[in-house]
Amino acid sequence: MKQKSDFTRLRTLLGEEPSRKAFKDILGLFRCWEDEESKSVGVEYSLGHLASWPDMYREATLKECWPHFPEGVPVNYFMLVRSLNVGACEIGAGGVKVLANTPALDNLTMLNCYRSMMGNEGLKALASSSHLINLIKIELGLNEIGDEGMKALAESKNLQSLTAIDLGWNRMGIEGVRAFVDSSNLKKLEILNLTGNKIRDEGVGMLAESVNLNSLLELGLNMNEVGDEGVTALANSLGLKHLTKIYLADNDIGSDGVKALADSANLHSLIELDLGGNRCGVEGAIALANSPSLKKLKELKLNGNHIGKDGMRALSESFTLMSLKILDVSENGIGVEGTKALANSSSLKNIIELGVCRNGIGDEGLGVLVHSLNLKNLVKLYLTDNGIGYEGVRMLVDYSNLIHVTELELSFNNIGYEGVRMLANSENLRSLSYLGLSSCGMRNEGAIVLAHSPILKSLANVNVSGNVIGLKGMKALDECSNRGGLASF
Repeated sequence: MKQKSDFTRLRTLLGEEPSRKAFKDILGLFRCWEDEESKSVGVEYSLGHLASWPDMYREATLKECWPHFPEGVPVNYFMLVRSLNVGACEIGAGGVKVLANTPALDNLTMLNCYRSMMGNEGLKALASSSHLINLIKIELGLNEIGDEGMKALAESKNLQSLTAIDLGWNRMGIEGVRAFVDSSNLKKLEILNLTGNKIRDEGVGMLAESVNLNSLLELGLNMNEVGDEGVTALANSLGLKHLTKIYLADNDIGSDGVKALADSANLHSLIELDLGGNRCGVEGAIALANSPSLKKLKELKLNGNHIGKDGMRALSESFTLMSLKILDVSENGIGVEGTKALANSSSLKNIIELGVCRNGIGDEGLGVLVHSLNLKNLVKLYLTDNGIGYEGVRMLVDYSNLIHVTELELSFNNIGYEGVRMLANSENLRSLSYLGLSSCGMRNEGAIVLAHSPILKSLANVNVSGNVIGLKGMKALDECSNRGGLASF
């Protein structure tokens, strides 16, 4: 009888819409399946039905498919898994070597070894493994991998199917970069993340000159101490002309580097550009606004670049940036004048996600935003630490131009209980699924009125950290969560 009910449940799960949750439920069923013979039949039956599921949904953790690792053997239903997550397990080089020698990995297409403490020796083991030839994506961030490990990866004949590699936060030096760009084994690579490796201008120059990285579509170079020289090399690269996404946040790029990007004849395919935390300045903003090459850009992050109101005005008047969907100009000192330019811009009317945090826009600036007909398509609005108070919130809730907003961030604005009360009772904000209210002075009464809101039924997540909330307020939020009103707070 138990076997019959197991098969009935299995057929039901396999008939569901493919998702990570559905696959987790399938693994859970096999974990509790008592009869080994019928379980094997169920696994074979599942293989055929799961063939059409995306590999990213067929994910499991090491504990789920190898409970006693590194002792014993994987469970028999490991063959259903296509994406293995070993992230943060810190299994070390020894554990990685055990994995690399396991035939059960033959069917994997994705492997997440983020922060597994493998070092060079662990990556060497993966690179020499004959069981990983089907891998198309590997995550190797935070593993203390240096040049020696990079050379092993670059020279591997077993990992030639890779299309995505994440090497963020390792210890790659110039020799490692050289081995990487000289390798003919990684020609299928489409996504490469090198965040936090400090490869500097010299390393970026090598990437730009490589003839083996022609398939790259996404390149992550955040926090690499890259300056104008490196970015200019990137902009002039014929080998990287297919790039659609470039991430250059928190480097040392000034207006000259930004101008090189804006004027590049090779980067006309870009749809995402992250320059947050650099030195773009007004001149850089003007160059981006007048770029002949960036007309396909859909996402632009310029937070922390000192563009000021004049830079914001240039962006707002741009005919180049009319395809933008996401814009982040936080921490740029744009003030009320810059906010007015943004709100009055017909060029930026397609934006659905806007970040203007820490710009000192105050109540007046928020009033300008909420009255703007050009921003009526906004779905996500981030206003952290802007000196917004009661009056700003009153305008926000009274006007209906932002009725489509699902995520609203108001943290570090002293809106107090009255501000929270107005938010909780606003008909215009009934679409909210996330509300950020950290350190906003809401206190006990604010938490209670928020928890009992008759309107914010879609609200699933609210951030109330940094507020002095008593037991009654926390109890109200907790009870709301237990009723299914809040997933987290």
